[in-house]
Amino acid sequence: MLTEDNVMDLELRLYDQTGTACTLAEYVRRSDSGSYADGDFRRHFKALLEDIGITLIENKEVTK
Repeated sequence: MLTEDNVMDLELRLYDQTGTACTLAEYVRRSDSGSYADGDFRRHFKALLEDIGITLIENKEVTK
């Protein structure tokens, strides 16, 4: 369970169903054709993560 005490400085990386790292936009497109998450949703989701101290690592930032 995430709490304010244990969430700071977490990193979140997204992976599609094949295990390939992807951006939030790619993840949304690949799951259910992106029908549930438009650009506003993605922007607000990223802002929410940032606000609670979680860094979203996008595909081009992922190191192997």
